[in-house]
Amino acid sequence: MLSRKRINTNLPKSRRKTVSIIASAFLCLCLITYFVLPSSKAQNTSSTPLHKAPTPLYRDPIFDGAADPVVVWNPQERSWWMLYTQRRANVDAADVAYCYGTAIGVASSHNNGESWEYRGTLKLDIERGMNTFWAPDIVFHNGQYHLFVVYIPGVRNHWGGKPKMAHYTGKNLWDWQFKRFIQLSSDEVIDATLLQLPTGRWRMWYKDQTRGSITMMAESRDLESWQVSPEPAIGGKAHEGPKAFRFGGWTGC
Repeated sequence: MLSRKRINTNLPKSRRKTVSIIASAFLCLCLITYFVLPSSKAQNTSSTPLHKAPTPLYRDPIFDGAADPVVVWNPQERSWWMLYTQRRANVDAADVAYCYGTAIGVASSHNNGESWEYRGTLKLDIERGMNTFWAPDIVFHNGQYHLFVVYIPGVRNHWGGKPKMAHYTGKNLWDWQFKRFIQLSSDEVIDATLLQLPTGRWRMWYKDQTRGSITMMAESRDLESWQVSPEPAIGGKAHEGPKAFRFGGWTGC
């Protein structure tokens, strides 16, 4: 309940007048807050209902270990596609073996990302046996898709192996042809992210494990041959892989 505090009548007349004005103003503000703002809030809520996204937004139904996602528009299916590292999180494995032997999972959305449906995995085999794929990134250039993904032969119980950056091309997002391993700053690079610069050149940021897991950078005109920058893009302590993006006219990483 709102109430008006009594003014001290022992104050001088001028002081009593000032206090009365302040008290009246405060009372008006309370009345506005009490009667006007709730109705406005209710009106906004009813006219613009918000969609509550599920938490988590997506769970891989096979291994429950979706990681390192990249989202791309699929014009053939008229839907958004999410490609990700399919970590085997629900498998009882020794140490970090659930992070190896991973495929690249695919999920699609026809409602602008509000919900996702599992579609399977990409066929990227280079060698026989069970091998490891991590952290995909995709760009579209000159009529075809380019997929850059980490490749590690075999499966391990502990962190190790020699990760290489593999380059694939395809006319759609299902069928991929292996092109080459990209030569970058070392033979142990992971987590690539790409953007095309205003000059038309492509820039790749990635993590170099031989340099303390810092972010390095390379540029290319054709997405095939790459010129590595000798200086780190992000130095300092070890950190997770970068993700480059554009927003509001700015480029971030």
